Amino acid sequence: MGRSPPPPPPPPRGDSGLEDAAPVAVTSSSGEGTDAIVILEKTPFQEEKVSDLLKKHTKLELQMRNDIYSTYHLYPPPELSEIKTTVVYPATEKHLQKYLRQEVHLIRETWEDYKNITLPFIQSQSFSIQWVYNILEKKAEADRIIHENPDPCNGFVLVPDFKWNQTQLDDLYLIALIHRREVKSLRDLTAEHLPLLRNILQEGKEAVAKRFGVPGSQLRIYLHYQPSYYHLHVHFTALGYDAPGSSVERAHLLADVIDNLAMDSMYYQKRALTFALRADDLLLNERELAEALLYLFIFNKCLFSGSFFKGFGAFIFFNSDFVQVRIYVLAVRKGTAEPQGDVRVPNRGGFDHPWVLLVAVPRAQGWLEGAGGSPPHRSLAEDRSV
Repeated sequence: MGRSPPPPPPPPRGDSGLEDAAPVAVTSSSGEGTDAIVILEKTPFQEEKVSDLLKKHTKLELQMRNDIYSTYHLYPPPELSEIKTTVVYPATEKHLQKYLRQEVHLIRETWEDYKNITLPFIQSQSFSIQWVYNILEKKAEADRIIHENPDPCNGFVLVPDFKWNQTQLDDLYLIALIHRREVKSLRDLTAEHLPLLRNILQEGKEAVAKRFGVPGSQLRIYLHYQPSYYHLHVHFTALGYDAPGSSVERAHLLADVIDNLAMDSMYYQKRALTFALRADDLLLNERELAEALLYLFIFNKCLFSGSFFKGFGAFIFFNSDFVQVRIYVLAVRKGTAEPQGDVRVPNRGGFDHPWVLLVAVPRAQGWLEGAGGSPPHRSLAEDRSV
């Protein structure tokens, strides 16, 4: 789970695993309906108020009794039934899709997958992280900074996450944002970054202990992969808090990351990493396209086994926002696919259901070299829902 920036417009946000989110329609003074998202979170109980919860005008309804066990519905007074409410308004279709429940798929990403699929995808997307730069430049939230190391290379800023209201320590949640802007995620880290990571670990623990009285042994300090935004940041949460995104398929303990890099500077450029993606995540679509490209190779090898062959492959991807065309030159014997261009234009054709058209057009080497004749009349088109 990433730090939730102040909307509008929010960049990709982190997990909402402990939240109940519901889309609602808001009617303006003009009578026009506009979508909004309301996120309701029950704040943790505060120990010092438990006795009041049981004494002050509390209504109890017995549900079941069996021997020494009984269960009740308890209705606390308003001052003891606080619900944190977050509103995203106006909400776009992307916001609505993000907070609707989706199937989740576990992905195993090799370093080659990262270079060939994930990194180009990140570079092609326009994820706004201006809110991060505003914090680093003291243009916003300067009064919320808990600690700062101003070193431009090995420094960082520690701030409370918006999901923590700072009224109790049970759900303590802070984020360390590094000053360096070229480091996007765990995949970029090498031994060069060890001084920075050690500063975050040591100074962050000291700052939390000094400000909130929570020792380092009661903190969970970790990075996400995949992160919810691509500017390296480190999460500090209370160890007893089951924070969204702290599960094994996404969280990487900072102390372990430091040890791994000290052992092998290129550790995260070598090993495969596992993470979960929602069914509607564009990165999952990108991986499916890459898988389809593999089928192109298999198909063309079956048609032209034993001969050197080049051909063109094209992916045409539609969704409600854009139409994307990507052209590859396929060299079957070499087993390579060289991207020749990637064009994305706004979708003005009314397509509102995501789908992929996959096309392979084999061409004999002699025809490509201008030897004359017509290209082989063989092609493949596959239309499938994503």
